[in-house]
Amino acid sequence: YNAVTTRTIVTGEAGRQQMVHAGMNADRLVVIRGAVDASPFERQVRHNGALRLQLGIPADAPLIGCVARLAPIKGHTHLIDAFARVRATAVGSAAHLVLIGPAWGRGEAALRAQVTRLHLEASVHYLGRRDDIPTCMRDFDVGVVASVGSEALSRVTLEYMCAAVPVVATAVGTIAEILPKSAGRLVPPANAAALAAAIADLLAAPDRGASLGQSGAQHVRREFTIEKQVDALEELYGNL
Repeated sequence: YNAVTTRTIVTGEAGRQQMVHAGMNADRLVVIRGAVDASPFERQVRHNGALRLQLGIPADAPLIGCVARLAPIKGHTHLIDAFARVRATAVGSAAHLVLIGPAWGRGEAALRAQVTRLHLEASVHYLGRRDDIPTCMRDFDVGVVASVGSEALSRVTLEYMCAAVPVVATAVGTIAEILPKSAGRLVPPANAAALAAAIADLLAAPDRGASLGQSGAQHVRREFTIEKQVDALEELYGNL
């Protein structure tokens, strides 16, 4: 990159530091945040009940969602272990977990075996690839990012916030840079106990979860707009 680029765009300070560590010239690195189109989420009603109806679960059942490809780096094994802990609590005994995302290698088979071993078959739902993500997300009580790495942007974190869903996410990649404390909870990666505690905490206080969700929605509409991203790119090109 040093030999062929005048500037290299990264989506966060974490990525910038990683590139510097790999030998990139720091002066050539420019941080330009990702952006998300909020309009598909604004057309959906919060807690619309559509996903619960489709899954055949009670309208008042706590619903935890994770949107990510079923690959080891996305941390689903830790999430399922955490979900088992949540189900063992009073507040989470009726909770359901929805996994949305395409299968990746043998990832889904391993997860299904884990779910069977933990006797969670009736409360974990695999929905595969979906074209109605905004509708699904708006029905979540908690949106989870359980990744153990590979979150250069974490678009799904921005989308959870667009949907006014409180977020529980692992502190990897740029997530700590884009998720404010007013919108969710950060936990260490590969830590099922911490993940479970954060999820259960939000399920136990729906009003607090709703407040976090609204704060996140305002944050993403203010800081991660397509217009701001375009302005930053135009400024970069104008200064070359």
